[in-house]
Amino acid sequence: MFVEFKQKETKRFFEVRLTSDAWAIGQGFKFEIVVKYAHNGLAEIIRFANIKKTVATVAIDEDASGNAVTEKWPIVFTPWAWINMTEISAAPAEVN
Repeated sequence: MFVEFKQKETKRFFEVRLTSDAWAIGQGFKFEIVVKYAHNGLAEIIRFANIKKTVATVAIDEDASGNAVTEKWPIVFTPWAWINMTEISAAPAEVN
């Protein structure tokens, strides 16, 4: 299951879902954000994040020690998307 939110500054929509990535969970991140962009067609990358109702703390890089470098994104959910988000947030993380 996934939901979408809109990044307030860029007005872009992003898909978010639970992560099962061991590094992300070890860093304290519960979610994956799918970032789609045009590069010889459509490509996507995954960013790991913690998401609250109005802000996402997003891992944008990794430092020399292997720790996440983060930035805050102001976000907006539609009411139905926030309800779905709270449902998937309650699910326990599974590590792969």
